[in-house]
Amino acid sequence: MEKDLRNGEVLIASREIPITFWIGEAIRCFTIIGIPFALMNVLRVLTNSFDVTNKRVFGKVGLFGTNEYDVALDKINSVMSAQGIFQKILNYGYLVVLDNSGTEFAVLCASPTTLKKQVFSVQDKFKEEQLQNMAKAIKSA
Repeated sequence: MEKDLRNGEVLIASREIPITFWIGEAIRCFTIIGIPFALMNVLRVLTNSFDVTNKRVFGKVGLFGTNEYDVALDKINSVMSAQGIFQKILNYGYLVVLDNSGTEFAVLCASPTTLKKQVFSVQDKFKEEQLQNMAKAIKSA
């Protein structure tokens, strides 16, 4: 995703695919019926991305039809981590981001609560930077 960075942006965090996902899909391949589902899940996970910069959250979701999202940090309404009991034990799950327009997107990642905290931390720094810029503009006016 380095090529998708805009001028002045710094990549802060990226989604990592949990090792337990790969183990689960490998186990699923031991049955004939599970092979197509495992392949579909692997392709779906490999074609999705999620990145956090100092100015926005962006990435892609989709296997055949791809939806790209690009949300400025000040336009994010909420960030949620969704984990079932086994996902909680194995420390992976979905990170769900909801923007001002009501659009939500979810990506599978390792330790979604940590990634969620990183998004909030970057969002706080972004808001502080905006306030400092406004204060400078008012002071110079």
